[in-house]
Amino acid sequence: MESLAIIILILFSVALFAGPVAILLSAKKLTQKLESKNEGVFKVLNLLRRLILIVLVILAFTTGFQFLTISGLPLVPRATGLFAIVTSYIALRREFFPQTFVVGSLIRKIRKDK
Repeated sequence: MESLAIIILILFSVALFAGPVAILLSAKKLTQKLESKNEGVFKVLNLLRRLILIVLVILAFTTGFQFLTISGLPLVPRATGLFAIVTSYIALRREFFPQTFVVGSLIRKIRKDK
């Protein structure tokens, strides 16, 4: 029974912390500092940062999806799963699609229609 509790603790830790850490890795200050330098060390660090970010996003998304789709779970694990999916989505958008403004364009279209 202890091993089951450890596995559940690991899954909850991944769901709670992988997304926010990925968001921190996609911060503007960090990416600008790493991309402004042209030395080989900084290019390797930037590549390593992106690989870690991708791994964290995949882990957070899969554990969050599991928590959301398992039937019979209480509200807290489902909310944790939703939190993991949302934070991993935010980190993914901040890193790879920074110029895509979905919400802003929708609001502009709604205002033009009125």
